[in-house]
Amino acid sequence: MINPYDIKIGDMVSPEMALELAKHFNLDYIVNSVEDAYLINYKPFRFDGASCLIDSLASLLAGIDQKLFTYECAMPHDIAYYFGLPGDSEEKEMVDQKFKSDLIEKAGMKSWLAEIFYYAVKFGGVEELGTSFSWGFGRQPNKCFVCSRSKAANPEECLLDCDIKVTKDKE
Repeated sequence: MINPYDIKIGDMVSPEMALELAKHFNLDYIVNSVEDAYLINYKPFRFDGASCLIDSLASLLAGIDQKLFTYECAMPHDIAYYFGLPGDSEEKEMVDQKFKSDLIEKAGMKSWLAEIFYYAVKFGGVEELGTSFSWGFGRQPNKCFVCSRSKAANPEECLLDCDIKVTKDKE
């Protein structure tokens, strides 16, 4: 089992490591929906702690422990965003609410400040922005989530017509 505290800010996280982290953080809905065979559809990412923040400064100003902030709040939130299914706004909302409750319950952040962090991820993490930390950022671009065929070359060849519907629904 992977120890999240062994991953430092700036380290690369492989899809296999991300799935192990999902198991560690009891993100069962992710673990149950992502099989090892589908990990080819995800790309490695560089762990950045709380995206757009300097974790040590943010935790100091918030009066909370940096390790709890980074590893018990930001990391599980990042893993959920990494595996996030594009177009699933209900799951994103659930993940953002969990982040807020983790900030309060695990890191001891004041609720008013956790509310600000919640709105920052709610609006700053939307997939439409296409940032390195947006919802669903771990997915390989133009790959069918299930069959791994290139959607750019011929979307009709997707074996199970899996997430092409999500793409078509957005257009």
